[in-house]
Amino acid sequence: MPFELGLDYGLRRFNPDFDDKRSLILEKEKYDYMKAISDINGFDIKNHSDVPEQLIECLRSWFSETVGLRGLNSSDKIYSDFIDFNTDLFRAKMLKYAHRHNATAAESFANTEIIEMTMPEYIDEIKTW
Repeated sequence: MPFELGLDYGLRRFNPDFDDKRSLILEKEKYDYMKAISDINGFDIKNHSDVPEQLIECLRSWFSETVGLRGLNSSDKIYSDFIDFNTDLFRAKMLKYAHRHNATAAESFANTEIIEMTMPEYIDEIKTW
């Protein structure tokens, strides 16, 4: 993470075409970044305590405060939708295998298919959902 953050910082700092570029830095524990990189004081740094609901709150706040998006759903609704999507995705993958395999095998195949899914495939599933 420090390498990518350094590239992003350098691009924004030394290239006028990117001076309006914004970054969100997420950390597990508050002020954890101070252990590795103290030069980023003053950046938008949000901690999530390794709790998915808090992570979503951080992202939602950043999109509203920094990006300027309005009319966003509450973080609880976003998290609920995320759970519903993943549940539906798993069920669809299970059904794909259920007619030819027992429940345990179908579950295993579905899990493996989801774990091995590439980001473009995952995005396609989201769009379809």
